[in-house]
Amino acid sequence: MSNLSDALSVAERIRTSLADKEYRHSYAEEFLNTWIATQIKILREQHGWRQEDLAREAEMKQSAISRLEDMNYSSWGISTLKRLAYAFDVRLKVSFESFGSLIQDFRHFSAESLKIPNYAHDPVFNETTAAVATGSPAFMAKPTQSEPAISSPKEPKARAKRR
Repeated sequence: MSNLSDALSVAERIRTSLADKEYRHSYAEEFLNTWIATQIKILREQHGWRQEDLAREAEMKQSAISRLEDMNYSSWGISTLKRLAYAFDVRLKVSFESFGSLIQDFRHFSAESLKIPNYAHDPVFNETTAAVATGSPAFMAKPTQSEPAISSPKEPKARAKRR
């Protein structure tokens, strides 16, 4: 059996099991813990950092980074994840999702899918790449007609320079 058919088989078993409310919430929490821990490690390695290096950048202890990279750890909080996002120079996104998206997340879960370019390497902010790909700067893209109108986020308050 190929890896693809194995993954599809596992995904189908998960889909069937998610009919039970207690199981689906428990599974979603475990998957989230795995996702967070794995992505922290992948991003750290992407930067070429040791745990000590990330700890210094995030103004944390190395032991805290070790805990956060443990898939069985579930006591992380939004403020800690924000500190890590700042250290990695990426944004933190938190959203409510349907359980159907859990199946897609499972199918696409890989080291490659967890890598995120930091600001300096983000193609949206690289004018040459964005202009060639879209014919205009990527940040100028307009929402589609089907997108609901929502208010824009407010401008952030001035942030004190860290360190």
